[in-house]
Amino acid sequence: MDALDILVDLDERQVMLRVPGQYRLKTELRYTVDESRGRAQWDKAKHQLNITLPVCFAPKPLPMDLVV
Repeated sequence: MDALDILVDLDERQVMLRVPGQYRLKTELRYTVDESRGRAQWDKAKHQLNITLPVCFAPKPLPMDLVV
């Protein structure tokens, strides 16, 4: 398998990975991620795909005494 054979699609709540004719994976993510800052890197020596996705944390609500 070559890195060029791997298709990775990301959105804020799921990862889809395909190697045509061999593999297909679609998984829902537990947390919302920033797909624009995500990256995928193929480790040729290990034959391993590493995907890094930064988690988007929801802003903390304001204390009630600060809400206008």
